[in-house]
Amino acid sequence: MKSRACSAWVLPPPPATPRNRTGGVHRWGGKEDAWREALEHFHSQHALLPQFLQGFLDGTDYPSLRMLAHKARGVAANIGLELLADALAEVEQLAEGDKGQHLAGAALLPDALARAAGAHAAALLAIRAERPATGQAPAAPQDTADLPRALRAGRLLGAALARGALDDAALAGLAAALAGHPAAAGVTQVQAALSDFDFDLAQQQLDAVLSAIGEHDAHDDNPMPQETM
Repeated sequence: MKSRACSAWVLPPPPATPRNRTGGVHRWGGKEDAWREALEHFHSQHALLPQFLQGFLDGTDYPSLRMLAHKARGVAANIGLELLADALAEVEQLAEGDKGQHLAGAALLPDALARAAGAHAAALLAIRAERPATGQAPAAPQDTADLPRALRAGRLLGAALARGALDDAALAGLAAALAGHPAAAGVTQVQAALSDFDFDLAQQQLDAVLSAIGEHDAHDDNPMPQETM
């Protein structure tokens, strides 16, 4: 009687999920608070990610499209947003290569961006689900905002906009510093204007944000640093 060789079963990897809590917390040293903070930072920094990606596609700016997809993918993977990370990896791959390859991949990019937008929406819902449930009214927004940091980031962003440029780090810093503050809604309007590449409107919205948090003379010709209030 011939013996049959037993083949080892190789289990397929589990399907990607909008939020891998175990993997995400593990990457942050097992500290759930730090992981949740990273989730919130992603939420504030990349709330309009699909619109930015679409804007780069509409402008056939493939290098910027690829760079943004790469940057957001790395962050998403680091905090356990697997579904979004996989979708952004596809976008990044299709936007890669020389001009000839772009022409081939461009036909596939709209569908890839649609999948990324769906994964992004699922990721934001998953992040919101991680917020602690409470039956009490939210804490005063000013308790969590870092207004000096917001002012510094806002000034840097304003200087970049004046040159017709975008300082991603300053925008992210502004959003993070104003998390929970009423002026955070204005940052969303700044992001929306930038997603439409309307730098003038973005500057106006930024001025309103800075005014709301105490920077009444954001464009003073001779601004003086405010050491004390």
